Amino acid sequence: MDPIIQYLVSGTLPSERSEARNLRAKSARFALVDGVRYKKSFSLPYLKCLSLKEADYALREVHEGICGQHLGGRNLAHKILRQGYYWPGMQKDAISFIRRVGDLVLRKLEVSNPKAAIRKLSPNWEGPYKVSKVLRPCAYSLETLSGEAIPQMWNAKNLGQ
Repeated sequence: MDPIIQYLVSGTLPSERSEARNLRAKSARFALVDGVRYKKSFSLPYLKCLSLKEADYALREVHEGICGQHLGGRNLAHKILRQGYYWPGMQKDAISFIRRVGDLVLRKLEVSNPKAAIRKLSPNWEGPYKVSKVLRPCAYSLETLSGEAIPQMWNAKNLGQ
């Protein structure tokens, strides 16, 4: 059982003084209503805390579902927050959810080939390319559809879907 829930239900604290103080401070941000944990918010109503399985479903449904808008990571996290849901690390999870290994992306032409003459009606994007490796959030390694690696890493702001 989660220590925060255990404290909210029974009031038991860890024996070590600093851990007990930290748990009391963290648990002040949460409430337990009918056995369900909620996070208290200043400007929003209580936010229902989701498990990792429920969080993955919420990410997929808001991003790709029937009314999915294919939002970016930060906007996706804020939309889920506005819907009344929360889990620790939700913004980091949303950003990493957006692009996964195997996804097809386009890259900006002006960044990939700065010497190219870009005119008013020339294409802005080239591709598609496949994400071969997620190096860190918002940094990706790409390869062509035939499997040839692209030599440099790419920032998410220079990639489109």
